[in-house]
Amino acid sequence: YQRRVHGVNQTIENEKHEDLKKYTILKESVGSSEKKVEEINKSIIELTKTYKTELESLQNDLSELSQKQTTDHHDNYQKILETQSENKRNKQNLSDINSQIKTMEATIQQISSNLEENSALFNRKLYEQHQLLTEQQNLVKRINSSQSELEKKKKKKKKKK
Repeated sequence: YQRRVHGVNQTIENEKHEDLKKYTILKESVGSSEKKVEEINKSIIELTKTYKTELESLQNDLSELSQKQTTDHHDNYQKILETQSENKRNKQNLSDINSQIKTMEATIQQISSNLEENSALFNRKLYEQHQLLTEQQNLVKRINSSQSELEKKKKKKKKKK
């Protein structure tokens, strides 16, 4: 009987150890996802700064080009063509930056969704671990109670003899 009790206790300890491993892995996963969100947020901030700087730079370039135009028709025409070409590049750059921002927003949304899923999973696992622990504690109480009753019966038998 004591060997069985010891075996049950050992099984309970093993399950506790496994549950703790699972809890640690889930906790690390949530922490890793949070770091990724922070990294993406930093990237968005840097991209926004770059976008603003580039936009200001492009606006300054356009302003300088406008101020430098001469009365010479040929020079004016040439500068207009250059400006149009630069505007096309600028539009393409802005389009590229906007695409990157949209991609990052989608990534952030996915990470946010993953965080919510991980959080729900973590909470469910935590609840399950709590339930298992409660069951294990109840089982230990029953075993201890049964063991106590057996010892009492043994003492009674000894007294009768």
